[in-house]
Amino acid sequence: EKKNPTLAAILNFLVPGIGYLYARKRETFGWIVLTATILSTIYSFNKPELVSNFMFVISSIVLSTGFAYDVYVELKPRKK
Repeated sequence: EKKNPTLAAILNFLVPGIGYLYARKRETFGWIVLTATILSTIYSFNKPELVSNFMFVISSIVLSTGFAYDVYVELKPRKK
C-alpha cells in the first residue's frame, strides 16, 4: 500500500515519530522518537518554565521540521 508523503510529513511535524510509523519506514527509529516525544512532553508539564524557554521551543520546531522533511523524502518517489 502506497503511503502519502505529505500526510506522513504533517504527522511527523505534529507528533514526531508518528509519521515514521504511518509510513512504515524506520519504524524502530519512529518508536524511539515517539517515546522521547512523550517523555519530554510529560517532563515539560512538570517544568512549565521549560515550555516558555525560547531555545526549547526553537529546538522542538527545528527537530519536528527535520523529521517531517526526512519522512517526506523517504516516501517521495525518486526520479530516474
